[in-house]
Amino acid sequence: MTSLVFNNFVRGKLDRDLNGRFDLPIFSNGFPVIKNFVCNYKGNLKYRTGFEFVANTRSNNPARLIQFRFNTTQTYLLELTQKYIRFYSYDKSGNFGYVSNSSGGVLELNTQIPYSACKGIQVTQNADVMYLTESSIKPQKLTRTSATAFNMVDVVPRSIDYNTTGYPRSATFYKSRLWMGGFAKKVTTIKASRVADYENFTIPTENIKDDDPLSLQLTEITDPISWIVGGKRNLIVGNTEGISVINGGNIDTTITSTAVNADLANKEGASSAIPTEKDSQMIYIGTDKTKVYAFDYDLVSETFVSTNLNLLSEELGQIEELYYKRDN
Repeated sequence: MTSLVFNNFVRGKLDRDLNGRFDLPIFSNGFPVIKNFVCNYKGNLKYRTGFEFVANTRSNNPARLIQFRFNTTQTYLLELTQKYIRFYSYDKSGNFGYVSNSSGGVLELNTQIPYSACKGIQVTQNADVMYLTESSIKPQKLTRTSATAFNMVDVVPRSIDYNTTGYPRSATFYKSRLWMGGFAKKVTTIKASRVADYENFTIPTENIKDDDPLSLQLTEITDPISWIVGGKRNLIVGNTEGISVINGGNIDTTITSTAVNADLANKEGASSAIPTEKDSQMIYIGTDKTKVYAFDYDLVSETFVSTNLNLLSEELGQIEELYYKRDN
């Protein structure tokens, strides 16, 4: 019997098109099936970490989990179920579980948000305030009032008429403004608040200053805006048609109410999953949910490009969400 030793898995999961291609060096550096392992750039395979049962959800209903990060020592996990939010965190002994209210019971909020909307909710956070948006519900503002207390209210921004625009699909804090976009009735419209006055969207009729609110429509797209995120130098907008970039006229110019420009940077469309940032790149999931792209500015061509990160395998299945974990 002949034994073969494989000790380098740097190529990870290989596409079925590479089956039998033992003439290629990569054939011995990956496998067609890798389950319950994680491979790294050193070629190692590590066992995937397991799971721990923490608690049942409220009434055992399906739940959406969202992180609420106040600071490095106070981080919460929000459990969104049918019309309720519960909160998880660590206690003083380092045990992880539900946050208790003042009466010793489980801290929870009655939100009236159906679970069908919870699945598509997008969030943006500034210190102890988080905004939750989804195009079928009125935007919500969740505020941490103490280590064991939260409250939630409807967001009713000045000069945004929900009867005309519908509710926004996405929101983000960027350059001291709150940006909202992808409104249910104005799917390619984006509105920005006054600087440091996050719910003031009233645009003056004259003597407009740089820090006043602004509104713009992305004319190069027709499909609804999927998400809005702030980059290091530009506001990035994704939808099924591609990635749009908003700035003050070029990549190094700050957006103001008197200087704003939007361009469709490329046509590698995005899914509705919120992208994650790593170094100078914005990592996002493609429209078909099988490809992952890195969006960045290319100095040679002086254009924004989306690079397909599925180097050797197109068989990853449906990718629903992306998270960046800060470890090795």
